[in-house]
Amino acid sequence: MKLFSFKKKKPAILEAKEGKKQLRRPGDVAAPKVLRSENEIERSTVPASQIPTPIAFGSVSRIIVRPRVTEKATDLSQKSNVYVFDILPRVTKQQVALGIKELYGIVPDKVHIVPVPAKKVRGRRGEGGVKTGGKKAYVYLKKGDTIEIV
Repeated sequence: MKLFSFKKKKPAILEAKEGKKQLRRPGDVAAPKVLRSENEIERSTVPASQIPTPIAFGSVSRIIVRPRVTEKATDLSQKSNVYVFDILPRVTKQQVALGIKELYGIVPDKVHIVPVPAKKVRGRRGEGGVKTGGKKAYVYLKKGDTIEIV
């Protein structure tokens, strides 16, 4: 019935691009342009959650909030040459590696990012509260490389 079809939303929009059809969903955002050669520019559709946030030039060192100084982090740094840092929530592994290189002058071997969940806490007078979560990065260094954390 044509009468009730105006309320139904279409699940996807088809676009014609250079003779072939490409499926775009409403939540997809066009990825940044990548220059492959001087005359060829390619665009693809990527979900918005997978596009990293750009960081301005000179502010790479601000993505690492602080070194995480805990008993576990100290043991890891002494035994396994792994250092733990608190980082901003929307930072990628490549941006952490770039920040470590800029701050300490050492290229990390690999980087693992782990979410830190928010936790409920109780205050001195029994008041409830929330300890904010975030993200932390485990930075693996090659043998012989060290980071001096004061």
